Amino acid sequence: MSREAIHLYVLPAPAAASNYVTASYADGSPASCRVRVNGVTEISTNRYGLARLPGVGPMDLRAEDGQGARGHLSYDAWWSPPASVQTNKTIYRTGEAIRATVKVRDGEKVVLLDVSSDGKPLVSRPVPVSRGAAVVEIPWQKEFAGAITLTVAAETNASRTILFPPAYAMKLAIQAARTTYRPGEEATVSFTARSSEGDPLEAALGVAVVDAAVGARARSPHLRYPAGCRRLRKCFPPSRAKTWSTSTLRARFPRIWTCSPKSCWPRRTQACGWIAARGLATE
Repeated sequence: MSREAIHLYVLPAPAAASNYVTASYADGSPASCRVRVNGVTEISTNRYGLARLPGVGPMDLRAEDGQGARGHLSYDAWWSPPASVQTNKTIYRTGEAIRATVKVRDGEKVVLLDVSSDGKPLVSRPVPVSRGAAVVEIPWQKEFAGAITLTVAAETNASRTILFPPAYAMKLAIQAARTTYRPGEEATVSFTARSSEGDPLEAALGVAVVDAAVGARARSPHLRYPAGCRRLRKCFPPSRAKTWSTSTLRARFPRIWTCSPKSCWPRRTQACGWIAARGLATE
């Protein structure tokens, strides 16, 4: 004998990730039904008779399967919602402060927030709580490196791990005496090496000086004929050269591939002709 055709049970938060309600018939088979919570919110159980409740705390649950079977449960939660700690970021840069949001049971006034690294305590402070929540900012310390764990000690504990990737061991600063130099002028450049803490370092540096204009010109599709290659302007008009295949170029201008230092075209002209033939030169 059973007083209710549908039996309702609540799985509390300590036993599951969220509060759930289960509905079953008297023979134990799952009941797929509608459940009204506190006379306001309506949820539906799945084919396994399971549904997630919209919150925690005291609830009045009434179930109906649409075929006349009903069930009722007045439920009073005796536990508090789990505490939590969240941060505005997961990965922090060196020097950044940690901004954390703490949530605990409504009614608690003060909780303890601990910051540790590999089990070593770094910061411990009481945090005043208002209406179950608090926002706290923890200034950066030089011990904040690698994985840092924030732990809230309340009625139920909570923790969160964030990362401070280690900074480079050496920071190099480069400063020139001037920003513009004329060709042939000597340039004076100073190099300063410091540790991640700002202390001066002795370092061996490899320095390479590169003319950026040369690289930019090499990447530019608007190369011009070098001096002394006027004859190539007639032989290799760029408008036609772009449409010629390699076999056509070999047939039309065999001297590009067969010329020698004693021929009428020097090797420099041969290279210029190849550039023009590939359509890379402009008038």
